[in-house]
Amino acid sequence: MGVKKTLNTHYIITDGAMVGTSVIESEHVNIVNLDNISLQLDWTGNAAGVFDILVSNDDVNYHSLNISGLPAASGVTAGFIVNLNQIPQPYIKVTYTTASGTGTLNATIFAKDVN
Repeated sequence: MGVKKTLNTHYIITDGAMVGTSVIESEHVNIVNLDNISLQLDWTGNAAGVFDILVSNDDVNYHSLNISGLPAASGVTAGFIVNLNQIPQPYIKVTYTTASGTGTLNATIFAKDVN
């Protein structure tokens, strides 16, 4: 019986300031050999803006996963979870770009393999 590889839940954005036209970028996370990834994004305040999930093969050049239907911050305190399955790239990160309002953003990641 094999050992299941996991990435225990940890913060990738802590108390990110959602102000002006700021861009908040999470830490990058190595997801090699992790098949199921859960990203949780929670914010407070009245910020409005867009999230993006980016991946990379080289940990230098990141590109959007272009996830259709990804929720946006819409001026009220809220949050959501994105579940990703078998992403082939080894690195992942999240960005948030503020359009208006202010708030505080926190994001966590959890991942595990399917073995």
